Amino acid sequence: AGAKVVNNYTNDETWSDVNIGKQCAQDLASKGADVIFGCCGGCGIGITDNAKDGGYMCIGVDADQRQTKPESADMIYCSMIKNVGNSIVDLVKGFIDNEEFAGGTVWKAGLEGGYVGVAYGAEDQEQLVSDEIKSAVADIQAKVAAGELKVDTAL
Repeated sequence: AGAKVVNNYTNDETWSDVNIGKQCAQDLASKGADVIFGCCGGCGIGITDNAKDGGYMCIGVDADQRQTKPESADMIYCSMIKNVGNSIVDLVKGFIDNEEFAGGTVWKAGLEGGYVGVAYGAEDQEQLVSDEIKSAVADIQAKVAAGELKVDTAL
């Protein structure tokens, strides 16, 4: 089965306007989107809050939104998580261990450092993603982290 990708942008520089997120999600749903991945910080709250009424499923972002938004958990397959704290720990550790400080530089964080990942909700929540798909995702993540699979980036 194929998938059609439709994009929409909030143009909210702070990524915090819940109503703009909701409007963007409604627009995507009206174009036939079945699943909306709201990678837009606070705007994403509007996406998850509106999912049931809007008739679409979601992929959360930043944290495990199946846990942080339990009232919407039945509309969220999974979440792409950003472990920002790991980057801070690594920066401080690099300074303590090697007297290196990477402040003021740009670097790419990915799976290999545990900086990003996928969360499927708490164990006691009904799982919306099968164990088979979770295993396939874990295999792909391992290949990306090992450099065996290259992921295109916009950066």
